[in-house]
Amino acid sequence: MTDDFSLRLTAQETETLNALLKRSQISEEIARAERAKKRKPGRFKGKLKIGPEFFHPLSDQEIDELTGG
Repeated sequence: MTDDFSLRLTAQETETLNALLKRSQISEEIARAERAKKRKPGRFKGKLKIGPEFFHPLSDQEIDELTGG
């Protein structure tokens, strides 16, 4: 068994970890948040209907109304 420890972090995760380490060095108490219940996908499955007109291109007038132009 080796003592090597490898961890892949995103830039944001690295930044967060660095900030937490700095805070812990000055003896600041850090609370670890637990994730709430896992999100259940498909809550609205079968409850929303999208008509075929949704997929048609917008008219110039509709685009102007949306963009304020």
